[in-house]
Amino acid sequence: MKVENPIINDDMSRKMKYLKFIQYTILISFVGCFGQKVTNKEQKHITNGVSSKGRLTLENYLKVKNGMSKKDVIKILGETYEVVGSITTDNFSTLHLRWKDEDAKVCNITFTNQKVDSIHQSGLDSPTTTSD
Repeated sequence: MKVENPIINDDMSRKMKYLKFIQYTILISFVGCFGQKVTNKEQKHITNGVSSKGRLTLENYLKVKNGMSKKDVIKILGETYEVVGSITTDNFSTLHLRWKDEDAKVCNITFTNQKVDSIHQSGLDSPTTTSD
């Protein structure tokens, strides 16, 4: 009978999350190199969106869960965000959005096929990453 070591399994889980983060970083880098397609509607959110001031908190960050829609996330964090990058093909899409405020608080969320796939933050306190 094989007994699994929970420390090794936890370490593997962290490695997988790290690899996923690296994968998204590379993906977003390619988008930056080759340009990004931002619709007028999304551009409007960057400049004229409902203020996110006061909404970028650890409490609200923890409300955002994998599988949520962009609309649900906007209800929590507000409409003032930046489109970092997006890629769309016939059967796959990814969209990377960033919420930030004047206090250097940042929340980055990646949507894959219109659902939250990974969440990263800085300046809000722990935890720093949530992903499947």
